[in-house]
Amino acid sequence: MAKGLCQKHYDIFRRPRKGRFSGTDESRFWGMVDKVSEQNTGGCWIWTGSFFGGKNYGQFHVRRKPEKNWRAHRFSYTITKGEIPKGMTLDHLCMNPSCVNPDHLEPVTQTENNRRKPKQLICGRGHLRVPGTRRCKICSTKCRPGRSPESRRGAYLRRKARKAANNGENSGAS
Repeated sequence: MAKGLCQKHYDIFRRPRKGRFSGTDESRFWGMVDKVSEQNTGGCWIWTGSFFGGKNYGQFHVRRKPEKNWRAHRFSYTITKGEIPKGMTLDHLCMNPSCVNPDHLEPVTQTENNRRKPKQLICGRGHLRVPGTRRCKICSTKCRPGRSPESRRGAYLRRKARKAANNGENSGAS
């Protein structure tokens, strides 16, 4: 038996695969793209495969040599329009990171891509930010989870209560 498999599982392994996981890289890729809902999404072709990290960017594994994982929108642009120019990044003109429609992608410099990025006017807790900064008008601190004055005060009070409870247990045990 090859590859450490019994005969039954080796035969299954050797059997040609059908469906979205077989065929060339391009046919596998297009099997994971939803063009049907194009009218509902403003012409976007939505990636239905796996996603990269916690972000909304699609991820696609290319099997040909060299094997590597691609961001789905970069692979889509490469197979339809050619290589991405050196020193350029792809900007989603539709502002939808799960879109792989090559007509919605434009190669730009990283500086231009950052300039086009929509400004975040609301912090993570829903407050308005001070224009031009990462500071929140309500929190008056950098908007990061657990960094508001209220949450710092709550953490301080919880630590103080825990410390008092531990001291009470230690004094009662003597």
